[in-house]
Amino acid sequence: MLGPAREAGAVAAGGALGAVLRWAVVGALPGGDGGWPWGTLLVNVTGSLLIGLIVARLLTTPAPTWVRPFAVTGLLGGWTTYSALALDARGLLAEGDVLAGLGYLVATTVLGLGACLLGLRVGEARDVSSGSRTSVGPSSKPTVGGGAGSESTADGRSGAPPTADGGRP
Repeated sequence: MLGPAREAGAVAAGGALGAVLRWAVVGALPGGDGGWPWGTLLVNVTGSLLIGLIVARLLTTPAPTWVRPFAVTGLLGGWTTYSALALDARGLLAEGDVLAGLGYLVATTVLGLGACLLGLRVGEARDVSSGSRTSVGPSSKPTVGGGAGSESTADGRSGAPPTADGGRP
């Protein structure tokens, strides 16, 4: 189990890496200055997919305790960006392109949710093929035991199940 300082270090290291990677990808793709924000859409949807894959995998595969704080909260938290989503949508709306602004918000939400669910299902299918089984559908709570009353969460700590970003409710 990580102590609070080491867990914070894992989150910080992952967050720094994720933010730099996002900066590079968003800067390399078209979409600045009022155009469709392709880079932000790409990082948010791929981040949702990867969060689903990683969480599904951590439910059944032992991993060092630093993996979830580093990868989910840090790396993918830095990779994805809600604030840029809001700013990009505001830019489209401010230019009077209401349809594009609202379309971008809907597309990001629907694609992000779909990607996360796909990641969870793919991760679950991989676990089934390896002989372990944990349901991670939309109504399930991601606990290691997979059942009600499980006291151990996907990151190995006891208490309430973690949220998608690795935090606690």
